[in-house]
Amino acid sequence: MANPPSLGRCLRRATRFPLLLVPVIVVTLAYAEDEEKPSEIDWGPYGVSRIFAATRVAEDDADGVTLRGLILGYGVRDQSGECNCGLGAWLAVQSGHGQRVIGVGGEYVRLLLGTQRVPFAGRASLGVEDRRHNPHSGLVGFVGLGFELGFWPWKSIQFAITFDRDFGFPAYTRNVVGVVFRLATPYARSGPVAAPPEKSIQ
Repeated sequence: MANPPSLGRCLRRATRFPLLLVPVIVVTLAYAEDEEKPSEIDWGPYGVSRIFAATRVAEDDADGVTLRGLILGYGVRDQSGECNCGLGAWLAVQSGHGQRVIGVGGEYVRLLLGTQRVPFAGRASLGVEDRRHNPHSGLVGFVGLGFELGFWPWKSIQFAITFDRDFGFPAYTRNVVGVVFRLATPYARSGPVAAPPEKSIQ
């Protein structure tokens, strides 16, 4: 009996054929136009949230090598209808076949389609990374463009699948696939301080 394909092999196939995700996205978002926009709440999928994220990633490195690792992130996201966007920062550690890559950067996310509970968003990122071995060892930079499909099973928890195309300078260009777990907490926005009441003069 043939052995089932490994996780690494599946991820390599996904990075080579990202268009296979398009039919899944289209079916998932087919009913988006008919859904009424929910009222804003203070946190979770419909409001403004602080986001703590952990992402398991795999990327196609040079010479057919697959790097795997973890990205830890923090940011703020607004899905209230006022902005439908988010900003965040992240720290990444990846390794494989003797290579080790450590990076830091930031990202911008914009909701494009879908429902508040099943959002489809575009992603843009900018980062720097330190690579232990050639090719392009040392400190390099990159700009990433991609998309993500998320799902909020509860108001405070989101799962997502991400796909990014990272353009390096001077590093090479590569595909990155990620599976994300996000924890959302209420983002408390301080309001204006009320002036003390004036004392009446008798």
